[in-house]
Amino acid sequence: MIDMLDSLGEIHPQQIDALEKTLGYSLPASYRNFLLRYNGGEPADTVFFIDDEEGEDVIGGFYGICHEDVDNLASIYAICSGRMPKHVLPIAFDPFGNQICLSLAGDDTGNVYFWDHEREYLDGRAPDYHNLILLADSFDAFLASLRPDDDDEEEESEL
Repeated sequence: MIDMLDSLGEIHPQQIDALEKTLGYSLPASYRNFLLRYNGGEPADTVFFIDDEEGEDVIGGFYGICHEDVDNLASIYAICSGRMPKHVLPIAFDPFGNQICLSLAGDDTGNVYFWDHEREYLDGRAPDYHNLILLADSFDAFLASLRPDDDDEEEESEL
C-alpha cells in the first residue's frame, strides 16, 4: 500500500457511507480501503510526476474524514463545488493550492487527476477537464507512482 507518516485518526465504515451519501457518489474500493486504513494524512513518499510540461510536484497531504474543515473531504468538496466537474473529488493537495482529485463517475471513474488552479476558468464558464491532467488510471496506481522527495533527504543529510 503506502507508508504514512501521520494520519487523521481512525474512522468507521459508516462514516464513509455518510460521506458517499453527502457526495452522491460511491468511492472506488481502493480509495475506500485507504480511508479506512489511514483516513488521509501525510505520506512518506510525496513526489509525483504530472507531465512533461509541468514536471514533478509534491503532496502536502491527503484529506480525510475529520472534524476540522481544513482537511475534511466533505468540506473541501463543497469549497470546490462549481470550480471542477461535480463528480471530481479533491483527495489531496500540493503546497501551491492545486488539488489531486479522483473521478467518481463517468467513463473515467477511478482515474486520478491533477487540478491546476492557475488554469481555472474565472469567467463563469462551467468547469470541465481543461485544467485536469491525468496522473493515473486508478488510486492504487497513483499511490504506486509516489516516490521520496530527494530534497528532503538532502536536507537531512546536511544536518
